[in-house]
Amino acid sequence: MNLIRLAAPMVLANGFAQVVTFAIMPLLTRHYSDADFGFWSLFIAIASLITIGSAFRYDLGILLPSSVKDVIRMTVISVKNVLFTVLISIVFVCLAFKYMQGISWVYFLLPISILFCGLNLVLTANLNYLKKYKSIAVASLLQSLANVVLNIILCFMFAASTVGLELIIATIFGQFIFLAVQSKFLGLDFRYFSFIFKQKYSMILLKKYSDLPIYSMPASYLSSGMPIFAMGYLFTIDLVGQYALANRVLVLPLSIMGAGLYQVLLKMFAQKVSAGDNICGDLVKIWLVALMVSVIPASAVFFYAEFIVTTVFGPQWIVAGQLLSLLIFPLLFNFCINLTSASHVVLRLQHLALYFSVLMLVGKILVTVVFKANYFDLLLWYTLVDSAGIVGMNLIVVKRLRNLN
Repeated sequence: MNLIRLAAPMVLANGFAQVVTFAIMPLLTRHYSDADFGFWSLFIAIASLITIGSAFRYDLGILLPSSVKDVIRMTVISVKNVLFTVLISIVFVCLAFKYMQGISWVYFLLPISILFCGLNLVLTANLNYLKKYKSIAVASLLQSLANVVLNIILCFMFAASTVGLELIIATIFGQFIFLAVQSKFLGLDFRYFSFIFKQKYSMILLKKYSDLPIYSMPASYLSSGMPIFAMGYLFTIDLVGQYALANRVLVLPLSIMGAGLYQVLLKMFAQKVSAGDNICGDLVKIWLVALMVSVIPASAVFFYAEFIVTTVFGPQWIVAGQLLSLLIFPLLFNFCINLTSASHVVLRLQHLALYFSVLMLVGKILVTVVFKANYFDLLLWYTLVDSAGIVGMNLIVVKRLRNLN
């Protein structure tokens, strides 16, 4: 009950934000082509991939220290890592634009997105440390509303000649709003970031939590974005757009909800483990409840996805509906079991996550070779490989926790 109470603000805010977002999706899917959605999804996939490790995963360590001074020092490390990542991304974008033919100038917006999202990771961790879950929820809601409002304005007032540009601009604007609102809740301004920048880089904490960049960062990179990148390489940008819509309808709401629950669970697991409690029972309860709750909506999507998608978003999105029906059960299963991934950080098992990420990547490469001609089979097997890895990792976690009794 305590978990539900703590997570409720973020879940409800994200749920309302998704309702608002879906309300304008029929407008967007009729205004933009599947190529627009395809390029937008590739841009976001690249930005997200870099953002995950922009703080070298030291943002996760903000929740682990018991000392407030160490929390500030971890924040300093994280912010400076983000700024370094942004600088490197600027260099790479410039080199790519100079030496790679046909690359769009829109990729110059990547460093901006990485900066906003990287700092958002750090601020979210600080709000989580302070247990200001309602503040995170409000910031997330305002981000979605800002994205929606700007998307509507751009639809009616501008006609960009560059594929996907308007969708990307609206997304980055929402990221900026999220950063601004979180800064407001933390009472921060430019002087605070200037103060953080001037602080010394704590080598002691850098070494103490070195397992975060060594294991967690590679694991995050290996497990992120492959379906989008593979679809973009093997098939057309139009099919990427179809997959992007299916992803936006299902995976994005789940990931946003999961992110909210992750923050609460990370704090809860950290407190329990620090107090010497065994969290094995908590993990099992979370899995069972999540799976039971998801069965009915998953069944509805399985049978009616194609009809719903073509009716709401337009007949040109029939492939997106077929993908939703195909992937709904394995994706929801993965989501439910992966809800407790915060326990891996608290139990300092990132090395196992890395090993499984490597195995999953190898599995996906083999799947790509076998099913490269059929995107339905390819995407289904990607999801099944993820299922095997997630189940295997969590079985080891449960076994280790039981051995502690």
